[in-house]
Amino acid sequence: MTIIISSGYQKRTQKDYSLSLKHQIVFEIEQGELSTT
Repeated sequence: MTIIISSGYQKRTQKDYSLSLKHQIVFEIEQGELSTT
């Protein structure tokens, strides 16, 4: 599974990287739930 990170995110520290990744996944899940319901 490939994860595409928008150009808006800048790779800094691993903490920020994983954090932005988390937000990205959560955002996609929320969008999916909104679309499903």
